[in-house]
Amino acid sequence: GEVRITCFHHNVPNMLAQISQTVSAKGLNIANMLNKSKGEYAYTIVDVDEAKGTDIVAELEKIPAILKVQVYY
Repeated sequence: GEVRITCFHHNVPNMLAQISQTVSAKGLNIANMLNKSKGEYAYTIVDVDEAKGTDIVAELEKIPAILKVQVYY
């Protein structure tokens, strides 16, 4: 089933690329991606086909500008 990953992060250049590269590197297929920013903060939603068995949260949290990551199964 579809899995939603949400990332709350600083609104800095190259964040979408870093998030998508990190997700893709785990072999996850991105079905949909949405980014909203306001001032110095931004929120990115990534829908993937599957995420079980991956350490995607830990990997995304390694990106310096990311403040919080949540996964909804």
